[in-house]
Amino acid sequence: MFRNFWNKTIAELNQKYGERKIFLGIGVFDGVHLGHKRVFEELRKISAPSNGVNVAVTFSPHPRSLLAEAKKPQLLIGLETREKFLKLAGADEVITVNFTREFAALSAEEFLNILVAESHDTLGGICVGKNWRFGAGGKGDYHLLAEFCRVKNLLFSGVDNLIIDNEVASSSNIRIALSSGLFEKANRLLGRNYRLRGIVEKGYNIASTKLEKPTANLKIENGILFPDGVYAAWAYLGDEVYQAAVNIGFAPTFNYQKNERRIEVHLLSFDGNIYGEYLEIEIVKHIRSEKSFNSADELRRQIAADITQIKNVLNK
Repeated sequence: MFRNFWNKTIAELNQKYGERKIFLGIGVFDGVHLGHKRVFEELRKISAPSNGVNVAVTFSPHPRSLLAEAKKPQLLIGLETREKFLKLAGADEVITVNFTREFAALSAEEFLNILVAESHDTLGGICVGKNWRFGAGGKGDYHLLAEFCRVKNLLFSGVDNLIIDNEVASSSNIRIALSSGLFEKANRLLGRNYRLRGIVEKGYNIASTKLEKPTANLKIENGILFPDGVYAAWAYLGDEVYQAAVNIGFAPTFNYQKNERRIEVHLLSFDGNIYGEYLEIEIVKHIRSEKSFNSADELRRQIAADITQIKNVLNK
């Protein structure tokens, strides 16, 4: 039954790594921010003397999306990107737990005993953030986990919150910063510039026909949208990087689909068809708020001024 809970088991890792000890860093790790990276710095410290294998254990979907749907968080990054960043943070392997109601019903002790049983005596230690809670009802905490590891003769480390500029580096605080347009603050907590990733889909063709500035309409899979407005950004298309003008909002001048918030990306110095392609955008600076113009000509003049300003920002 355990195999249904995750994409790979510790037993499978034993086959790959032989008798090397397995060390687990456990958490949701949405965003893989600087606080999360400290967990893996500590994990590497406790695993290094035994040449252990560092394994991230993460959860999908986000537990709150199942247990408290009204408080369902908007994920900072998708699972594929999360796994990539976890490996960059120092994980040799990533185990993704399929967070179902069946799994959520496991007590903290049952979950930990599963980890030990699956490891066949290769589990060497566990590292978590001190605020992490787990098990049915969230009854498992740092103290329970520390005592469990003591009894099982496992190394254990709990990592304190990372404070940056008087702010805790947490996924929740990063979400708040991004949705408030404070992306420089969010970037400090993340330890990198935040990117939105999505697929380019067909739009209403208004930007091409009426404004002579074709845009890529980006349907994001995960991520936090900034407040409505025009932004200077870098756009990543495959291995290529382009300067970009990004509009987030409802395009009020043309009044189409009033209730549909959209991300429109105009790639500077680019001409091509990228429908169906994945595109990432990295916001650099807010240029202006979104507003309604009296005509397409007025909007066209404003876009030209925006692009001039965007180029000045990105060429610095």
